[in-house]
Amino acid sequence: MEGNAGKRIKCKAAVAYGPGQPMSVEDIYVDPPKAGEIRVKIVGSGICRSDLHILDTNIANDFTFPLIMGHEGSGVVESVGTGVTAFSPGDHIIPLWIPNCQKCDLCMNRKTNFCQTGTQETMNVMPDGTTRFWTLDGKPIYKSIGCAAFSEYTVMPIESVIAIDKSVDLEKVCLIGCCVVTGYGNVVNVAKVDRDSQVAVFGLGAIGLAAIMAAKECGARRIIGVDINEDKFPIAAKFGATECVNPQKLPDGVATVEQLFQSSYGGLDYTFECVGNVRAIKSAFESLNRWGVCVVVGLPPRGTDVPINPWLLLTGQKLTGSFYGGYKPREGIKYLMDKYMSGQLDLDLFVTNKLKLQDINRGFDLMRKGETIRTVIVFDK
Repeated sequence: MEGNAGKRIKCKAAVAYGPGQPMSVEDIYVDPPKAGEIRVKIVGSGICRSDLHILDTNIANDFTFPLIMGHEGSGVVESVGTGVTAFSPGDHIIPLWIPNCQKCDLCMNRKTNFCQTGTQETMNVMPDGTTRFWTLDGKPIYKSIGCAAFSEYTVMPIESVIAIDKSVDLEKVCLIGCCVVTGYGNVVNVAKVDRDSQVAVFGLGAIGLAAIMAAKECGARRIIGVDINEDKFPIAAKFGATECVNPQKLPDGVATVEQLFQSSYGGLDYTFECVGNVRAIKSAFESLNRWGVCVVVGLPPRGTDVPINPWLLLTGQKLTGSFYGGYKPREGIKYLMDKYMSGQLDLDLFVTNKLKLQDINRGFDLMRKGETIRTVIVFDK
């Protein structure tokens, strides 16, 4: 694609035309970047459960179709728009699905990791309200969560991109952009798990496993993985789980997971719900001891409520949650990139499948069946 700076590019993308439908891998047009934007050639993009939720749940109502999903990406800057000096063609980057302009009131406030440049409206379009993606017959295509990493090329505002070292493997570090920063950060940054504590992680997908990895690093003495898919128990042990529990196969006389944890463990210090299931959130919260902290990490369907006993709040248990592991996006990505480059963060265990873009629907099916930890879509370089 050399010599295409300032020109519209024709490339392949996986386009979702509506919930419940398979994606269509087809040729599209990608406009050149405007002022304050960059165009990126994507190299790797993980399939996140949040992408699956857009296809399979009512979260789809938050988006305009046709849609290009993918927010756990990595790539190389192809061209830059007018006035862009912080990035140059050839730079390696990770997209930020929460912008981080580092200038607005929210970015300057240590109590939040949101940014005023990121709104509900700009989840589908660029900050100026327009799109950079088009069908070959001239109809607009929109993007999800600001990134559109299931396209060979995407356009991002500079507030939503961080430059990374050019020596790293882009097919691996894409995972830092979502599952790793989310799972890891909620343990060390939000809950602040301490040594010798008892922890349970509900949901053993990539985010849950990143949480287990972080809990082990924090020195938790007991780390319990909770999932109905027992095929995930061996991989959870590799990440640091000391034991695993299937909620559908409890000991005789034990009706619920929270009852098991209360009676056998005296209540847990920290729990993490990494699925987006309201029943699991309730279980995770009610499994705590009097000073315990439950962190909601998964993405529940819109309009769902969690029925909890408010007396537990009065007696000291805490219920909280966050996006991006509570990190300011640039800070979180930089911290974990440094850990990866120093050999302290092993990403290989997360990647169970690598697929080409044309096989993306198979990747989603693997996630639905629970047969993958993380599938990475890899693009031709």
